[in-house]
Parts: sequence; structure tokens; C-alpha cells
Amino acid sequence: CDSITIEVDIENITNNGFVLSFMIQDPQANMVYHIRSQDSNIVTQHLNSKTTVQMTIPELKLVENSYSIDIWLGNYFDLLEDYVENAITFSVINQGHSVAPLKSIIFETGQWEIV
Repeated sequence: CDSITIEVDIENITNNGFVLSFMIQDPQANMVYHIRSQDSNIVTQHLNSKTTVQMTIPELKLVENSYSIDIWLGNYFDLLEDYVENAITFSVINQGHSVAPLKSIIFETGQWEIV
């Protein structure tokens, strides 16, 4: 599947930094991805009071369905500052898998060989 890139403008940043989270959910509200800035090597302390953050998932491995992304922003102590539910919605269309319906949320082709 294609990559997905999300950009968020953040204002009023304190020297303590921030934590930014993206939660991708399916229509049944199952969280299928949870991406947090604090799990990466991004440094969010001592920035200008306004900045743009960009996060990319290089290969989104989802089956055909509609999805929404919630955005959570908090301070470095995990206290909520802002939350936008269903900030982004998108659909995944035909991943080239077999016509049999998939029962999973994540789509992975795997590496196959006959030995």
C-alpha cells in the first residue's frame, strides 16, 4: 500500500516539549495503528513556539475499508492539550489480494518460498 504522511501545525509550545499521537481506527472503532512521537527519535523540547510536525508511515498495511485518524496532542508529561476526533478520514481500495474477503485488519503479503 502507499505511504501516508500527516502534517500538523503546533503553536504555543513550551520548553518541556510535546507528545503527538495519531490513532488510526476502522469503522468499528478498532484501533489499528497508534503512532506516538515519544516512541521515535524526534526531539520536541526547546523548539520555536510554533512549528510543523510531519509523520510518515512508509507502508500502510491495511485491508480495504474506511478509516479515520484521531490526533492527540499533550505536553511532555502526557497531559492532554488538544484532541481532534476523526480529524482525517480515508479509504483503502483494492490492495491486489485475492477475491476472498480478508478477516484481518492488517494486510501483509509475507515472503514465500518453496524449500
